[in-house]
Amino acid sequence: MARDDDSELRDLLREWVVADAPAHLDNRILVRHMTWWRFLLQGSIRVPVPIGILAATMLVVLSSLLLRADRPLAAPDGISGAFSLTEFQPVGNVGVRIIGGDDAR
Repeated sequence: MARDDDSELRDLLREWVVADAPAHLDNRILVRHMTWWRFLLQGSIRVPVPIGILAATMLVVLSSLLLRADRPLAAPDGISGAFSLTEFQPVGNVGVRIIGGDDAR
């Protein structure tokens, strides 16, 4: 006997009556298609947590890199152009003083 040819089961399924389901279940099953703008306002997308964290981290890093690249370096007041160390002179007298600690000398 083949599985598709079960007359007793077929007859039993024809007689079977299901109680009325609540209306809110019908709404969940028969979902209306949303327009694209309604989806943008009310829709949701399920994303695994690790992928969400990775996407958020990449968004922060990339946005900080973009903001940093667009910001020009400003020179302090009174100095124009690039910095130059040609006139740099080291400090003449370096006085080192250790304050506190067990190894004070």
